[in-house]
Amino acid sequence: ITGERIKLTGAGRTDSGVHALGQVANFKTRFRLPAAAWQRALNSLLPEDILVVSAERVGNRFHARFDATGKTYLYRILNRPMKKAVGRQYRWTVFPPLDPARMRRGARHLKGRHDFTAFRAGGARQTGSSVCRIKKLEITKTGEEIRLTITADRFLHQMVRTIVGTLVEVGKSRRKPSEIRGILEGRDREKAGQTAPPQGLFLIKVRY
Repeated sequence: ITGERIKLTGAGRTDSGVHALGQVANFKTRFRLPAAAWQRALNSLLPEDILVVSAERVGNRFHARFDATGKTYLYRILNRPMKKAVGRQYRWTVFPPLDPARMRRGARHLKGRHDFTAFRAGGARQTGSSVCRIKKLEITKTGEEIRLTITADRFLHQMVRTIVGTLVEVGKSRRKPSEIRGILEGRDREKAGQTAPPQGLFLIKVRY
């Protein structure tokens, strides 16, 4: 559109198969175009699985990643024996039946400021602090679907998916809710549960 070499800065990266309803990105350009026109122009060129829902002008110092003060993720679980053919790419099908009350009791230990090393992706070289503050962690059930909504000031690589995988084990009664505190304090990834598959995860909102 601009004829310039553009550097796009995203609010964060996600694993293959993860979805975003509220991803944020910024770029700098000398090309003058109203914000609404940017939205229309970009959507005319983007593939069908990407959509610019809004566009606005920001200051020269704005950084989509480093200026973020928090993010909210949603994870969807279909709790029944059989997968759904339609929409299978947006949920994790889990069986036997989960106990949301047990999952909520386990989740209480995760709220607040903690070192989440145990819930960080293992194997890769890790840099930076592992301390995050979970402000909200809600678990709701409607029909056959269980939803986990997590808001934190920052997230580590695969942190949400590992939290979900561990709480699912609590929901299956394979772990006690109280074990979550020990996992946190132990800071050992091997003590936490499996990494939940990516398709159930959605980035909902980035806060600034």
